[in-house]
Amino acid sequence: MKNVFLFLISFMAFSFAGVNELVQEGTEFHDKGKYDYAIAKYKEAEKLDPKSALVKYELGYSYYAKGDVKQALQFAKEAERLNQDPRLVESIASMVGTIYDAMKMPDSSLEAYKAGFAKAPHSYNIPFNAGVTCMGAKRDVEAAEWFVKATRNTKLHPSTYYYLTFVSENLGNWTDVFSYGMYSLLLTQKKDQMQNMLRILYQNSKGLVTVRAKDTITMNLPKKSKKADLHDAFILAYALANMDSLGNRKFYEKDTTSEQIAEYLAHMFKDAVELIAGFDESHYSNVLTPFYKGLVKENLVDAFVYTIVENADRSVYAKWRLIHANDSKRFYDWIHAEFLKVKK
Repeated sequence: MKNVFLFLISFMAFSFAGVNELVQEGTEFHDKGKYDYAIAKYKEAEKLDPKSALVKYELGYSYYAKGDVKQALQFAKEAERLNQDPRLVESIASMVGTIYDAMKMPDSSLEAYKAGFAKAPHSYNIPFNAGVTCMGAKRDVEAAEWFVKATRNTKLHPSTYYYLTFVSENLGNWTDVFSYGMYSLLLTQKKDQMQNMLRILYQNSKGLVTVRAKDTITMNLPKKSKKADLHDAFILAYALANMDSLGNRKFYEKDTTSEQIAEYLAHMFKDAVELIAGFDESHYSNVLTPFYKGLVKENLVDAFVYTIVENADRSVYAKWRLIHANDSKRFYDWIHAEFLKVKK
């Protein structure tokens, strides 16, 4: 009996090693776009360990990449049923939801995300994906709720804050538009996202004032939102900032150069930061409230603002940094140590 037991232990260890090796080989094929070869390797691994959630997941992933959503869903659901490893919950739930999205089944997708998030409440990827699903289904209220859940689990995922800005705009939550939008500019490395966000925030700012004639200026405030009192108070105060001047130029006048656009944005963003930081937290707060209040407290508003308008016109940022290099360093030191709580 002892010899039989030792044989079984040795066989199991050999099988486990074989499964891992085959999965690794399959992953290498998958990464090269050779999905049929990857699937063949995973099938071999499946024979050695038919109850491996990881193998089922990899099979589902390669079938999905290949475009076979029916087979992908079958293996993804098997992985979901078999999985006992907390480390795989996020990946499996995200894949099941993504496959349902591809099949135009948003309700089933959201059920998968809800189940996964219940098991992995610290995930930001699951609620982010759920938010994207809701956006696609034009369910903005639910999308905002999911994205907000994601923000509670990450301060470093650019797309969460980027998409939350658009959903907030659809809902007329103007304080959120600028709160999340400005912050997304700090995070994103994608040029298209930067340009998109600068355009959205610029248009939303410029659109608040209409100049009908030389001496006739009209407020062009948006329709009331469900949180009318709060967001209308923000947008009215923000619109008034359009009345300020830079030298002989009024900020509400048409901008003709990228430098003027950047100067305008810097001016408006400073007002936005001050307004957001000044709200009583019993009336308005989100995961970024400590960030904006911290900027004001540490006298780092300009450092933040000129950093995020750099992509509108680098010369405006460069002129500011030439004089305020120490503030730029203080800003990055503060955001890492105090807000993000990470080591540089």
